[in-house]
Amino acid sequence: MRAELPSAGWLAAACEVGVQTHVREKKLNDLFSDLREIASHAFGKTYEGINKKTNEKSVVRVEKGRAGESWVERETKILKRTEVRSCKGAVQWLQVGEVEEGFFVETEWLEGVSLATILDAKLLEKQSDAVKATLQLLEILNEIHPDLDALDVLIGSIEGEPTEDQMRKILQIRSQGIAHNHIEPSNIMWIENRGPVLIDFNRAGELGRIIPIRLSTYWPNKDDRAQSNPTADLYAVGLILLAMLTGSLNPVIGTSNTIESRIERVRMQNAALADIIAKAISEDSSKRYRTAMQFIDSLVGLDLRVYQSPQLGSVLDLVREVEELVAARKFDQALEICVKREWYETAEQIKRKKQLVFGAGHELLNVDGVKLIYLGTREVGPGTTGSNRPYKHGVAHVHLLRTHEGGVLEVHTVTAKPIDVENDKEFEFFETWVQGDLEYGLPEHVQMLADRRRLIVNALTKQGTFVSKLVERGTGENTIGDLSYCEIRQLQLKDLDTDGQPRGSRWEASNKKVDESQLRLGANGTDVFELLMRFGALGVGQRELVISDGTSRKGDFCVKFKFKDDAVHVPVLVFLIARFLPLKNKVVAH
Repeated sequence: MRAELPSAGWLAAACEVGVQTHVREKKLNDLFSDLREIASHAFGKTYEGINKKTNEKSVVRVEKGRAGESWVERETKILKRTEVRSCKGAVQWLQVGEVEEGFFVETEWLEGVSLATILDAKLLEKQSDAVKATLQLLEILNEIHPDLDALDVLIGSIEGEPTEDQMRKILQIRSQGIAHNHIEPSNIMWIENRGPVLIDFNRAGELGRIIPIRLSTYWPNKDDRAQSNPTADLYAVGLILLAMLTGSLNPVIGTSNTIESRIERVRMQNAALADIIAKAISEDSSKRYRTAMQFIDSLVGLDLRVYQSPQLGSVLDLVREVEELVAARKFDQALEICVKREWYETAEQIKRKKQLVFGAGHELLNVDGVKLIYLGTREVGPGTTGSNRPYKHGVAHVHLLRTHEGGVLEVHTVTAKPIDVENDKEFEFFETWVQGDLEYGLPEHVQMLADRRRLIVNALTKQGTFVSKLVERGTGENTIGDLSYCEIRQLQLKDLDTDGQPRGSRWEASNKKVDESQLRLGANGTDVFELLMRFGALGVGQRELVISDGTSRKGDFCVKFKFKDDAVHVPVLVFLIARFLPLKNKVVAH
């Protein structure tokens, strides 16, 4: 059995929030015997054990000390919903409680393997098998999703402003179902005689609800990552179907394996199936399947009837060996097994687990009550670059911004080669940018940094001048050198009412040209320029002075540096002092 390994979202556990001790009447081992730790993080642990009342094996997650609502409490609310409890394709909730160690939730023990392992072992690469498995996943989503067909009909019938009764019906439909919002191979267990079972409901929620944010290959690039979205689940299933047929989507796969080239490989064997996949994973949400039933109807129309369930016995022994090594924290030995067999999906999960256990990171500084912690590098992709071009895979320097109150933002400084879409080839130059990933426990007005507001690292030519056009990089006078720069504009809140709240449906902000005193004020008095120079900046100040080139934007601040050694932290420092801290301190545009 592959236990519920923490997803990338659990990296927020690198927060070290002070835990206050409460004495309870019972401890966890008063309720469960043979407890065996299978995962851990700063706020708690996950165990397998035997329930002393039922004498049944189960999984127990216990958590304590996390800022705001604990993830255990959040997931419990979802697992107790009627549509989840009645669905055999969802992990089943057994009980919740509170003990000395914290708040816990008990869920059923799942005897099987993850879909990540099945993909690695190529157990579903035949078209008929892959389509049948996809239909099983879609049937689960059809059970737990709200009825979007009924919602569309109702909204389409409204002329002018909706009546109170119509609004009540809209809210009723939206509340009668959830989206999972985290459909990935590692979050799907495959059980003999039962089929696929969804686990990890931490991001699940009703249509349109705000959810925890994280980057994921299986989330549509142009959809709001902070909003619960049933159609994003269907997109994920479409990508999983493509992975079943063409191999893991992990970044380690070769650069020739673009999404488009994979679809064309499917098209050579079955054009209708390729069209279905292309529709399911369209970047344009209006062109994708709206409901699971629409997706199901298309696949059923293929009439692929010969089907064989995944033969789990062929990999179970090896899976158990890997799990034993992971449980014993022998991560390198487990990774060695996976690499030999090209089990890339499973290897990626083990890397995350290893980082969670050992990756407390190196604290670089503490500014205005915010700690900047460096976790190291990580492979990422595919996705879109800072110039909104697709890329296949890249490398990210990963940092945590951790507030005194316990909030956390995971920040990636990503370097990747963009793709020339017309020729389906990578350009010979790199782009670098800073973007937020996971956030947890941050105030609402700061959460936008996890979903929007990328910071671009601009290249300079060998002569130290501006590169005129992105597509002309590497030619003549635009040959890229080893110097880079970031603009320093302060992110300020805007469109607030007299009570300091947003006038619209969400918080908005804009980047503003400011002077040095305003930069310091936004960072609560920090000497911003000195801080950047301390980490290897070669120059900080007005653009025309730092870069010595003609510019129409005179007076704007920027920082120049070589993106190596300690200076790899310069972009995230700009992100911290010019974006994160001003939002945290509620600097308002005037």
